[in-house]
Amino acid sequence: MKKILVACAGQPNSGKSTIFNLLTGARQHVANYPGVTIEKKTGEYRFGQDRIEIVDLPGTYSLTSYSLEERVARDFLLHEAPDLIVDVVDASNLERSLYLVFQLAEMGIPLVIDLNMMDVVERRGFKINVRRLSERIGATVVSTVGNRGKGKKPLKEAIYTSAKEKKSSILLNYGELEPGIAQIESQLQKDSGIKESRYPTRWLAVKLVEGDSEAKKVVSEHAKHADTILMRIEDERKQFVSYHKKEPEKAIAQIRYQKAEEIVADCITYEGVSERRLTDRIDQIVCNRFLGPIILAATIYLLYELAIVKGYELTNYTWPLLAYFRDLIASALPYEGFVFDPFLRSMPLGVFDGIIAVLNYIPIFLILFALIAILEDTGYIARMAFILDRIFRNFGLHGQSILPLVLGGLYVGGCAIPGCMACRGIKDERARLATILVVPLMNCLAKIPLYVLLIGIFFAGQKGLYMFLIATITIIIALSVAKLLSLTILRKKETAPFVLEMPTYHLPTIGNVLRRSVERTWLFVRKVMTIVIAVMVLVYLLVSFPSLNPERKADYTNQANQLIASFFDEIGRDNPYARVLAGHGLMEFVRYLGDYKKAKIAAKGKMEKVNQSFLEKNPEFAKIVNKGKIKITNPERFKAWFFAYKKDKERFLATYARLSKENRKRLKVAFYQKWDRINHKYFSLVRTGDVILEKDELIDSEAKMVYKAYGKLEKERKALRGERKEEVIASSYLGRAGKFIEPVTKFAGFNWRVNIALLSSFAAKESSVATLGSIYEPAPEARRERLEERIKEKEKGWTPLHAASLMFFMAMYPPCIPTLIMIKLEAGMSWMLFAAIYPVILGFIIAVILFSGGTLLGLSGLQASIYFYILAIAVMVVMGFIKRKPMG
Repeated sequence: MKKILVACAGQPNSGKSTIFNLLTGARQHVANYPGVTIEKKTGEYRFGQDRIEIVDLPGTYSLTSYSLEERVARDFLLHEAPDLIVDVVDASNLERSLYLVFQLAEMGIPLVIDLNMMDVVERRGFKINVRRLSERIGATVVSTVGNRGKGKKPLKEAIYTSAKEKKSSILLNYGELEPGIAQIESQLQKDSGIKESRYPTRWLAVKLVEGDSEAKKVVSEHAKHADTILMRIEDERKQFVSYHKKEPEKAIAQIRYQKAEEIVADCITYEGVSERRLTDRIDQIVCNRFLGPIILAATIYLLYELAIVKGYELTNYTWPLLAYFRDLIASALPYEGFVFDPFLRSMPLGVFDGIIAVLNYIPIFLILFALIAILEDTGYIARMAFILDRIFRNFGLHGQSILPLVLGGLYVGGCAIPGCMACRGIKDERARLATILVVPLMNCLAKIPLYVLLIGIFFAGQKGLYMFLIATITIIIALSVAKLLSLTILRKKETAPFVLEMPTYHLPTIGNVLRRSVERTWLFVRKVMTIVIAVMVLVYLLVSFPSLNPERKADYTNQANQLIASFFDEIGRDNPYARVLAGHGLMEFVRYLGDYKKAKIAAKGKMEKVNQSFLEKNPEFAKIVNKGKIKITNPERFKAWFFAYKKDKERFLATYARLSKENRKRLKVAFYQKWDRINHKYFSLVRTGDVILEKDELIDSEAKMVYKAYGKLEKERKALRGERKEEVIASSYLGRAGKFIEPVTKFAGFNWRVNIALLSSFAAKESSVATLGSIYEPAPEARRERLEERIKEKEKGWTPLHAASLMFFMAMYPPCIPTLIMIKLEAGMSWMLFAAIYPVILGFIIAVILFSGGTLLGLSGLQASIYFYILAIAVMVVMGFIKRKPMG
């Protein structure tokens, strides 16, 4: 069996992915091209005795080096040497599509042209002469309607036949440029280094004349006489510019467009005047100067509402499933302790908590990717970019940057992870990186708890105003930052000229939308999980070690023993339940009660089966958790048994009192065994102590007393565990770091406690409030105090200025670890490190300006915030007017 390698190429919105799916079906694999974030989809099918392997190249308009997609597609064709290229062409836009066809032909690889969307051609009232088009291009041409499965068999036959014949396509003649191209090609053919590299010399010569940077790099790396060749190319380019007053690349592009126009005129016939295209009529509204922005805002709102809001609502259903798996893992680990948990329990659960925190985003991703696929297939993504590009270009961004910014939380409640992932659609490398680096500055949902907490304490009278300030300051600063990045560290990144195609509107197919949504989500999960595990292990170690010294551990153990002893003293040592809870029984009851509460939540009020299940699991514990009450499922039958048991017990007790000490034990055992044999289930409900029967419920006063005493014990136990956790954090590497940087952070109003909360929230911003709650743990006599009241109590010197500084710092705070991992996957390790560092510096500068500046000027927290807000707007406006100097 022979393998035939086929590259599936095509311009965006040509239906390339649909054709790829049509050919390969379910036999597909999704990965990334080495070293980049572009998806690499491969699939295969059998034709005769051969195996056809197809690689779906990134959609691209040309094979220049402007965008990452263009470089990836071109490098694959050059280095992987496929046997054939299938160029999927939007037949309804043939003239535009031929531009890529000409460039593919120059690579010397056999070519098959797939005229897709022929149904659109018919609806528009014109016909394409397929045979004539094949003759003009010198390649096999096949007609298909990919979304309906038409043309599949002829296309497979054409692929197989053309790959076997290895026929080359007809090359363009570039007129006045041909002599220069021919001389350069001759030099390349004579150079032994170029021969060994096996680059197609015609293609390379044309690219060199165009001034392509990657082509020059190829010559520099492979040619034996690179300097001579490059010098000759520069001379040819200068002579052409001097004589024709235009660059060679513009002349080449013009010839390609002219040739495409000539071929279309020769191969297309119109069958009368067709009605104005539906696309044009829709664009009159969608791209209208006034209506366009309104429709765009509505689309963005709908996207946000469905992906973020409804996606988060769906997590209410997926989270219990994740929690169930967590409970399964917890049940397989060593049991928790009264105060200290075993390392083999706390570490795996800490890591798994980080994993499920990421997996919890899956509903959002599935909806998000499905919506993006719909917007891509319909053609509206291009309209979004068109409407916003003029504004965003002033700040180094791109029209398509709006989608990532919205998903990241343009106002409130977004998530930076899908925001960074959505940057893949931005073709401009500089704008793509700038967008990735500012998306984490948006208001992700995890920042909101800290805002709400501090606004509730210090800005209770101006909640709405302050939430508006903190929610909108992020996009104001992000635009300035994006412009600054494009003027400095991103200035050498290649930027694509803004060539925007307005594709025709199409109805997306359900199959394609679902397939792409699942593929992209799975790619994210598979890549991120391995990194998350390693990172969460590191975070756990940083907040847990070095642990407490032996003396402090012994002190906590003694306090735990005292609490347990007080509990048993309160319920009485002669209480029948004291025996049940003695030794390991107490911690078994802790686990039992925890499981019962989880089952109660899952049951959503339908408690009959839950109570019966836990009653059978442990009747004594069941009576305690139900405050001494047990509902009887068959009351009449139980009453008959219960009254007989009570009557027999009265006779037994009368006899028992007259017996000698030696005989009492024997008679007692015999009595219990008798009633246990009669009905073991009923006997297990009454054997612990004295009970009474009220209506259909057993009431055990001693079990009720135990429940009340345990409630007090559990509060004291949680307080003790919280104190131990606070001390561990304070003495950990993370806690020591918080105290170490306090001399610097005091200028921003942060003490060591706040530093610890901020450092811990580096892993996930949700933990900032949780860590504050742990650090500001209430005293035992004031456990009902809210966190706001406890912070006020411990931080008597805090003012609204402290709170404003902390909130503005959090607004700029670096992305959480899952987002950093996504930035690494999308942009690379160096940009991930930069994204982790620069927001800290930026946020700290802003916090110092607010706190120290506000203190010097005697401003209140609200005044300082408003003045800084106005300053940020002024800086943004100025940055928007700064023009980037062209790279010379």
